[in-house]
Formats: sequence, C-alpha cells, structure tokens
Amino acid sequence: MTGPAVEQVVQGTMLGWSTPERDRRFNRFCKQHLSFPHGFGAGTPFVVSKEQRRWVKSVDNARITVVMVARGNGKSTFGAAMALWTLVDPYPGDLAPEIVVVSNSKDQSKGGVFNTAVQMAENSPFLSENTHYYREAGDPRIVAANGGVIRIRSAHPKRLQGLIPSMILLDEIGGVNEDVWVSLVQALGKRPGSRLFGIGTPMWEEGVLFKLKRDHDQGDLHEWVSFFDYATDMAADIDSPKVWRHANPVRAQIDPLGWQDNLKMIRQTVPEKEFRIFHLCQFQSMNGDPVVSPDDWDALEGLTDEPERLTGAGLQVAVVGDWERRSVAVVAAAMDDTANVVNVIPLGIWERQPTSGPAAEILEAVQALGEPSRVLVSRGAQAGELVEDLTELGLVVEEFNVSSLQKMRDPTDTFVRLVNDAGLRHDGSSELRRQVLSARQDVRKEGIVLLRDDREDGAQIHSLLASVLAAHQAVASPRVAIY
Repeated sequence: MTGPAVEQVVQGTMLGWSTPERDRRFNRFCKQHLSFPHGFGAGTPFVVSKEQRRWVKSVDNARITVVMVARGNGKSTFGAAMALWTLVDPYPGDLAPEIVVVSNSKDQSKGGVFNTAVQMAENSPFLSENTHYYREAGDPRIVAANGGVIRIRSAHPKRLQGLIPSMILLDEIGGVNEDVWVSLVQALGKRPGSRLFGIGTPMWEEGVLFKLKRDHDQGDLHEWVSFFDYATDMAADIDSPKVWRHANPVRAQIDPLGWQDNLKMIRQTVPEKEFRIFHLCQFQSMNGDPVVSPDDWDALEGLTDEPERLTGAGLQVAVVGDWERRSVAVVAAAMDDTANVVNVIPLGIWERQPTSGPAAEILEAVQALGEPSRVLVSRGAQAGELVEDLTELGLVVEEFNVSSLQKMRDPTDTFVRLVNDAGLRHDGSSELRRQVLSARQDVRKEGIVLLRDDREDGAQIHSLLASVLAAHQAVASPRVAIY
C-alpha cells in the first residue's frame, strides 16, 4: 500500500458484485477484505455485528445517521471499515468518491478512524494492491485505483469549507459544536448518494450530540436524520449487567466472555460520574432533573405569618457547611398547623474566618426567632470547632451526615413532596432560590439525591440542604431524631 502510487484504472465501484443491496455488499466486503487490526479478534476477518448491521442499513436509507454509544464499542474500527468500503464501492454515479474523516482535531482524526483504516488496508491483499497511502504531513490521505480518496479534517468551520464529500465520517461527535455540524450538513448533496455518519460518546460539555438526542426524545428530529440511542435510564441500577449491555451492544458481542468483568473493573476504578457519561451514555446534564421549575418555586414565596409568630417551640434549625469554601448556611423552619404548611426561613450564610468562627452570629440569628430544641450541624473536617462553639453558647447541637445517601433519603423525600404538593412556603431569599433552581435531583436505588451543578463554577447547595433538614424536622415530631 505504501509502494508505488496506484494508477487510476477504473471508475466507481471496484468490487464488481451483482448484489444490489448495499448493506449486504458492506457485510461481504468486510468479511472478505478486512480484518480486525487490533484488540479482540485481531487478525481475524471483520464480521459485522448485529447492531452494526442496523447502522449500515440506516446509512443506506438516511442521509444522516448518528450513533451514540459507549466507549469500547468498536467505533473507530467500524468507521474505518465504512470509509474503506465507500472508497472502493461508492454509490452509483459517484465515479471518484471522496471520504472525509472529521474529528475535534486533525491529530485525533488521524489517530482514530484514519490510522485504523491505514492498518486495515495494509493488512488486506485487495486493498494493499489497489490503494496507496500518501504520508504528507499537511494532507495525509488514502487514494484508490478509482481516483477515490480518504482525507482527514479537524472539526473547525474554516477547515470544512469547499468540501464535496461522498461520505463524511464524523468521529467522536459528542465533542462537536453546532457551527461544525451546520458546515458539514451544508456540504451534503453535492455528489450522488452523499451521506454523513456520526458516531461517538457523550462528553462533559453539551454539544450537537446532546441536541440531537433531545430532539430525538421529543420527537422533533428531522425525518432525514436517523438516531441510534444507547443511553441508559438515569433511574436504572448502574451496577446491573443488563444496563451495561444496553449501552455497550457491540462490546458484548465482540467480547462475550469478558465484557462484564472489564466493565466491572472500570466501574470500581473510575468516578461514578465518568462511568455514567462514558460507559452508560448519560450526559452530565442528564444526571438528574431540576428540583422545581422557576415558576413553581416563585409560587411558593410568602410566609404564612411573621417569622417570630411562626416559630415558638416548634423552631427547627439546620446548619450545613460547604467546608471546602469555609462557608456555612443556616436555615430555620417551622410548621404552621393552621395552614398545614412548612415555613422555611434562611437565616444567612457565614464565611468562616481564619481566626474566628460564626457561632455568635448564628446564635443571634436563631434567638431572634426563638429557642430551638436542637440544632443539626452537617459533619465535616471543620465542623468540630463550630459544634463546640455553638454548644458553649448554650445550644443543643447534634451532627448529621449529609453525605450519606441513606440518611438523607427521608429528609429529601419530605422536601420534594412538600415542594410538589405546595406544602412549603419560603421568604423569597435570592440565594436559596439560586441554589434550588441550579440543583438537580437524581433518582437512584438509595432514593432521591440532590446534586449541585458541577458545570457551574463555585456552585453551592448548602442552603438547600439545610432547608431540607429543617423542613423535615418541622414535619416530624421535634422529639423524633432523623439521624
């Protein structure tokens, strides 16, 4: 393949087969002329899996096909096979096909699908005789005897101008933005049978793949776009092999004996968030729904009475620290038996100073409302001193582990129910509103979990968590502990 340049001796297809169905031609081409270049089955004929056959049929029937699948499902190998097949067996009327491999960077394009295609062609007697690999640093490409070419382009709109592609192979579509997507779609239609095939895994940032999935879920996807969605449900058990198989259909077929053990190892060694994104196809923003809509939260504004008249013996207070930022949020709550609602009253957020703590200020804010039976303080590396200070000032303090999903289950369920049933009132605190609206609720086997939005720099939910604890205590008997 890297010897003398191949002379153009034919136009159009180089296979000479009479089979009209293009998906069957692809399957035959892979089995007869390609082998796995590495990994499982290296050196053996490339047999197209059941799921991959569905993708090929879609490419034949739809102008644009997008596959969202987890890592380790042969994306680069399949993309390379698709590129080589289109190179030697283009659509009728496309005499010198041009296949463009696009990814976030030119190096990534070359290192993924393109380099895999080079290896597969070099290992194939048919392709090594009928294709040539030009190694020029500025324009590496594979050229076939029919004049066809496989090129690489980075995913930047300026680099995509002037394309006349037979096939666009969009690798790692999860990292592609809207501008690149528009440029690629506009390049279609300049050749007979031109197609776009995008494949990838969700990334940390939302891009065009997220938008396509959202449109697909809402039934708004255009008819000429075919979308294969292997995302798993957020509420599903992420330790279940059945769930793993859904997001990893090809991995389970190419490694039937070891795929579960491999994913189990990954599950135990990487953070849960990364496992959800890269191995279960769950976008970061899919990790939970909003706790409440802005309109519904605003509709709960307005205490049922003056704070001093609401509290009395039923006053409940919770202190939750964001210890990394040396910040503590204090919230009081009280049940209004007459209105049958819980009033939530944020008392403030205090920044802990290097030489002094906020205990005295917290005591003053609490006593302005009444005398609580006890104050709950979240556990943490810096909580001990605050607990001691509040105790010395005469408050009955008990620590609570807000990081325990099991212990937070009942308080969180209570808070969410109060919000949904309009059984909660608040004083309109702008900081509490910001935290409530930016938080996400994630349904897991342990129950509902409240999460901060890690995409927002400096996001906090300690006022929200303090509200959760105080509201739950207001609903429960003041004499019943929740820890």
